[in-house]
Amino acid sequence: DEVPRAMVKLLESSSNSFVKMLALILEVEGDPNGSLNSSLSSSISRKRNQKTVAKQFSSQLTKLRTKIGDTTPYFVRCIKPNQQLTPDNYCHKVVLDQLKSLGVMEAVRVSRSGFSKSYTHEEFTRRYQVLLPGKVRAASDREGASKKCKIIVNESLSMMSTNISKEEREKGIQLGSNKVFLRQQLSDSLDRLRNKVIINATVAIQTGSRVWLARNELFRRRVEFHSKKIQAQVRRNIAARRFKLMIFQLQSATL
Repeated sequence: DEVPRAMVKLLESSSNSFVKMLALILEVEGDPNGSLNSSLSSSISRKRNQKTVAKQFSSQLTKLRTKIGDTTPYFVRCIKPNQQLTPDNYCHKVVLDQLKSLGVMEAVRVSRSGFSKSYTHEEFTRRYQVLLPGKVRAASDREGASKKCKIIVNESLSMMSTNISKEEREKGIQLGSNKVFLRQQLSDSLDRLRNKVIINATVAIQTGSRVWLARNELFRRRVEFHSKKIQAQVRRNIAARRFKLMIFQLQSATL
């Protein structure tokens, strides 16, 4: 803000030379036409252009904030496993005290009490559409991402165990215009349901694959068995013909 003219006049009337100098500086700053002494202005500007420790610190701090804003920093908290600093020796009390004093436990508690997980409608659909039954999934494929999210939420809430009350289920998930917000408890429940469905599907695929491999092995063994049987019969017939031919030749020779 501009210093009032009366304040500048008051400083000029002072008997202290330093205070008068301040008044001149204020007049130079407030003079739009530059009509004051140019030498005084140039000397003041030279002093302003000199890099002081405070200016250097402010400049470095600004560059650091710009660099931090352009990157994604990760902060690592170091926890001492024990007071003796020996490896492979974890003292639970020491570690817990450090986590509490650093505020990690409180940060985790606050994070879990709020909506700690958030997904866009497309991400939520890709992650949890496996919870939909086959017919419902086929019908929901014709809908948009927002409507499909609502279908997934309704189906998944009805599939959850009775350990979570209905009120907690409804409050644990919120549908926004662009994102879906989840509380930690409900997110864990959805992940358990998703893992269960994926495991069941994996077991079904493995079962079908093993059945297919077993049938192929059975077919191969049957073909091998019948091939050997046919080969044995052919060899038997060839041997019988050769034997008959030898008998005929011997009878012919004796005659």
